[in-house]
Amino acid sequence: MSRSASKAGTDSAPEKLWRYLDFCRPRKPTDNGTDYLKKDGLFFQDSRVRLAEIRDGQSNTLIIGERPPSPDFWYGWWYAGYGQAASGSPDMLLGVRERNDGASKLEDCPPGPYRFSRGKQGQPCDTFHFWSYHSGGANFALADGSVHFLAFSADEILPLLATRAGGEVHPPLEQ
Repeated sequence: MSRSASKAGTDSAPEKLWRYLDFCRPRKPTDNGTDYLKKDGLFFQDSRVRLAEIRDGQSNTLIIGERPPSPDFWYGWWYAGYGQAASGSPDMLLGVRERNDGASKLEDCPPGPYRFSRGKQGQPCDTFHFWSYHSGGANFALADGSVHFLAFSADEILPLLATRAGGEVHPPLEQ
């Protein structure tokens, strides 16, 4: 048995999740932190964040959130996320307070920042924020591998969960 196959069997759940994400890249937008310019989340252009660098704690840090692709399917490709300014945003990376700096095909959308709220199929500007087709909220995965359905009312705590080392305190997530 190869060393990597042997090691993979002993990894913790967060290590397995990180190995998986590093290998195949996520199919849903990954957390870019606050926005694509701050680079305070786990994923951003050329990021190499390691588990040890998540000083806020793995159970307090977002890694993936739901958001359908743009109406024209221009944005939302997990493996080819050029995005605006070659940052990957709002394609495969998305911040919880993402901004629009003239993204191609979305120039008519306001500059933001955009917030976690209900979206609408066919609305191009909803490309800039997390949302889902579920009523009332969306699913988010944390760096510890847990998945939580967050109601749109959780918008205020998303910036606290989006940074990897901001030292913010937030209320416990409901299980």
